[in-house]
Amino acid sequence: MSEKGIQTNEAETNLAQFEKEGKTAMLISVDNELRGVVAVADTVKDTAQQAIQKLHELGIEVAMLTGDNKRTAQAIAKQVGIDTIIAEVLPEEKASKVAE
Repeated sequence: MSEKGIQTNEAETNLAQFEKEGKTAMLISVDNELRGVVAVADTVKDTAQQAIQKLHELGIEVAMLTGDNKRTAQAIAKQVGIDTIIAEVLPEEKASKVAE
């Protein structure tokens, strides 16, 4: 948006709040003017937190590797008990991140 000269200052607070809630926020513009913010989210499975807790009890470190931005990833990780996150990873980079 900034490359096109579209002002996003008004939406920054909304973007940050949506991301803290684990949602991916997108800005909508029409005719080079900001018109709104849309947020979408994947739902976390009911059993995810329990499964991760069991893995921790077994001494297994659980990490999340995602293409989501860091704030969104942190919100999801907090919901399910994951301590290590690697965010903003492109699909073609994921295999090398796992190898690290």
